[in-house]
Amino acid sequence: MSVVTGLLILALGVAPATSAAARPNWFQPDYFNSMDLVKLFGLDETLSEKYWDLLIFTQSWPNTVCRQWKDKSEGHECFLPQQWAVHGVWPTKLGTIGPGFCNNTWHFKHQELAPIQEQLDQKWPNIMNGTAEDSLWKHEWQKHGTCAAQLEPLNSELKYFSKGLEWHDRYNMTKMLTDEGIVPDSTKPYLVGEINDAVKRQTGFNPAIECFRDPKTHKTYLFEIRVCFSKKLELMDCDGILVRKSAKHDHDLSVITNCRSDEEIIYPDIVPEPDNEPTVIVKSKKSFFDLADLMKTFKMLKVVQWLTF
Repeated sequence: MSVVTGLLILALGVAPATSAAARPNWFQPDYFNSMDLVKLFGLDETLSEKYWDLLIFTQSWPNTVCRQWKDKSEGHECFLPQQWAVHGVWPTKLGTIGPGFCNNTWHFKHQELAPIQEQLDQKWPNIMNGTAEDSLWKHEWQKHGTCAAQLEPLNSELKYFSKGLEWHDRYNMTKMLTDEGIVPDSTKPYLVGEINDAVKRQTGFNPAIECFRDPKTHKTYLFEIRVCFSKKLELMDCDGILVRKSAKHDHDLSVITNCRSDEEIIYPDIVPEPDNEPTVIVKSKKSFFDLADLMKTFKMLKVVQWLTF
């Protein structure tokens, strides 16, 4: 059977001359993922790099994003909306990271987002102050949007970003977690299983959860929560997607996460979280209160106290 014939069979949803009873179910269009098509019909392997199986809708907790940003430089400042923010809508092959940058000639045009600019500023913001306002949107479109554009409902900047905003409203992580009794509180840690179960109760499907482990404090923070959609834009389990591995690979295998199952996770309500230990500040010689001056003052007070006894 030729490649063309095979593609026509898939397009028409028919099989070669076989009875309905004998026809294998792999002629159903939904059976194949992108790699099956490539292998079955001998398509150019480079073309397979642009095919994908599902969409990962990722929301980030701004306070944790800000902590990461500040860790890179003490001078970094953040824009902090008081709700979970969209990070991106990512076309993904199961078991891989990507694809990405599917059309390098399809450049980002900020003006196309004018009708939804205000919503993007609030729900899909660039949290990292000091960088271009649209730098996140530009990156998300060029890396992920150009791949998502294979679907008609996502085949323009306006459609792609509008869908992210729509999903943010429908599957708002702030509301879903609050409804389950999980609220930002730096003094009340959670376990990843609790967070996973809460999201699953709200959506009916397995999410993926990302944590950030601060290299300075060695504390673990809730960073991102991801829900997945089929190419029909219907919710589905995130089973099979990759997440970054934790430092110790002992997390609960029933939860899609890089968080350790036995480790407390902080859902921070403020940035930065107050440290438990006091900060010691060493003053320079130009400081208003010099140590030598303080000692002289102390001795003078003792003399006055003795004279007035």
